[in-house]
This record gives sequence, C-alpha cells and structure tokens, in this order.
Amino acid sequence: MSNDLIKYKYTDGKEYPAILVCADAVVFSWDYVDNLMVCMIKRKDNGRWALPGGFVNYNETLYGASIRELLEETGLDLCRTHDKHYRGSQLFDAPNRTKKGNRKITTAYVFTIVSPQLMELHGADDAQQAKWIKWKDIKKLKTFQIHDDHKEIIEKSIQFI
Repeated sequence: MSNDLIKYKYTDGKEYPAILVCADAVVFSWDYVDNLMVCMIKRKDNGRWALPGGFVNYNETLYGASIRELLEETGLDLCRTHDKHYRGSQLFDAPNRTKKGNRKITTAYVFTIVSPQLMELHGADDAQQAKWIKWKDIKKLKTFQIHDDHKEIIEKSIQFI
C-alpha cells in the first residue's frame, strides 16, 4: 500500500486507506446528422479527456454532486434545461478503476438532452476545456488520452438511452 494514500484511524486504532466517493455526469445528445455526442471535459491536472464529475461533498447526494460538477466544469445547468431526461445510473467500484492515489468509487448519472447545439459548453473549475465529442471519436482515444475508466463508463451508459 502506497504511503501517499489518505488514511483514517478507525475505532480499533488501526489505520485504513480512505475510499473516496465520486459522481459523474454522462450527458448524451445527437448532432444534426444523428451522431451520438457526449459532453466531455479536458482535465487541467493530466490533460486527459474525462466525464464531468468529481468528489461528493459531505452535505449533498450523489445525484446532486453529478449536477453540481457538470455545472462547475462545463457551464451546463441541467436544473435550468427543460429538454433534459434522466435515464439511469450505474455504480463503478472496481478496486483498480483508478490508476493513482486512493480508491475511488463513482456513480455515473446518465442524461440525454435534445439539442447540444443550443448548449454551449465552457471549461471551468477542474476543466481546461469542455465540448461535445462524437462517441465514434471517443472510442478511438488511446488509454493515455482518456481519464481512468471513463470510456468504459460511457460504453456501459449507452444502455440507458
């Protein structure tokens, strides 16, 4: 076990590595010629493409965290978007799903919106860039170009649309 992990001391006096809880927003739409589009961010810390998402705050739900992170990182406010549709969610908890640091468990919340052309995205907070990317182009990304297991999350989220 790595020394750089965040740990907590349990009542038995032993230290355990903290397992971090995250939430991601998987937002799908279609362009004018019916290409499946995915709302993606380019991370500031590693330059990889990722789903908007992040750590859950102590006082919020997982669903609320996914909506907040989406707004913070892309400017897309699903609370004000009338054409959004919640499609489902899925837990991703494989022990090795993150490549460095503490283990992270995420719940991906899947949405569809009608018109990505009307939803201009702006990278902010942890994102240097945010944009709609065609799913067929995401599938071509190499492992070093996409964050952790986000390609797998998108692929498994397609079942909800």
